[in-house]
Amino acid sequence: MGCLKTGARPVTGEGKTGNGIMDGNIEEIIESLARHDYRQCGCGRVSVDGGREYLKRSGGPLDFEELSEVEVVEEGESEEERQARDRGRQTGR
Repeated sequence: MGCLKTGARPVTGEGKTGNGIMDGNIEEIIESLARHDYRQCGCGRVSVDGGREYLKRSGGPLDFEELSEVEVVEEGESEEERQARDRGRQTGR
């Protein structure tokens, strides 16, 4: 069993899972709703943590299906810089 913690922030909004996975063994959806809100599936094979602050997964890479959408957060980048970077991506610059 491994652990994955990324430098990404969950994207939230209507119809999006902020920080969730589906257990591939028992097809149970688990979601972490707040920072340090550790959730484990019913069979104990996979877990999520981090809410909308960070993504953390425990379990094998084939044990779950990722349901979260993420945006990459550059270290030290301000919200204004991130928005400008995203606008540049959308216009192809």
